[in-house]
Amino acid sequence: MSLNVQAGELTQRVDIHEPLDTPGRAGSTVRDWRRLASVYARVRPLTGGERVASDRIEAAGGYHVIVRSRPDINETQSLVWRGRRHNIRWVKQRDPRSLYLEIETDVGVAI
Repeated sequence: MSLNVQAGELTQRVDIHEPLDTPGRAGSTVRDWRRLASVYARVRPLTGGERVASDRIEAAGGYHVIVRSRPDINETQSLVWRGRRHNIRWVKQRDPRSLYLEIETDVGVAI
């Protein structure tokens, strides 16, 4: 089954970040993010909405992202697009010979 994408559709620059946990004070762990790669992608919105949580309005959104196939992208990582960090929810593993990789993300909280 082939994914209907042309290379010219990968027009958005996204950064793939991996977690970097370092020891903090009193035995705690501090999570930081290190850029793994900067790649071109096709980014499309899937869902969007708002909800009230903890007396704040949160904007939530889901995105479908397509990049050239890479073996080093997984669900423990995050994706940064247009300055906003997205949680990688799902990486669709297609045929190992596939040219493209599908990623579904959730975007963070807005005030």
